[in-house]
Amino acid sequence: MKNYTGKKGQGLPLTTIILFIIVVVVLVMIIAFFLGGTTTITNTIKNIFFGVTAGTDKTLAIENCRQYCDQSLVQPAASTRKSSVYCTQYFKIDNNGDGEADYDLINNKKEYHRWYCWPGAESGKPSGFSGEVHSLQVPCDLGKERKGNEETSISCSF
Repeated sequence: MKNYTGKKGQGLPLTTIILFIIVVVVLVMIIAFFLGGTTTITNTIKNIFFGVTAGTDKTLAIENCRQYCDQSLVQPAASTRKSSVYCTQYFKIDNNGDGEADYDLINNKKEYHRWYCWPGAESGKPSGFSGEVHSLQVPCDLGKERKGNEETSISCSF
């Protein structure tokens, strides 16, 4: 019976494996350059680092609105509920599925549509905004506030 202690096993050294991986990555980059050209690679890099406004999923936005409603109801003063996240937060949503939030070109500038949580948001616009406003129609009873002898429902507005 032979004693094999102190002998190295047969196999590839780690440096050879790392060198092979680097060579494969470089070859893939060269092939991508020749097949796609510099324009395609440049646009891909721009999309990765600068990107587009992809938009929020509508279902996720509605769920966030429900949570914002719950958070606003915890606020002690009824008057602060009008300025709660439920009333002020808006979402940019990709409704047409093209990978970018819906927008209008106004003076050669993209104005992304704003989707607010509260019903009735589409009937007004925040100051300084010229794009479209939509409502996600998530109801939230913000409570009542007393003005003199009258009690009125608290509602969101711009």
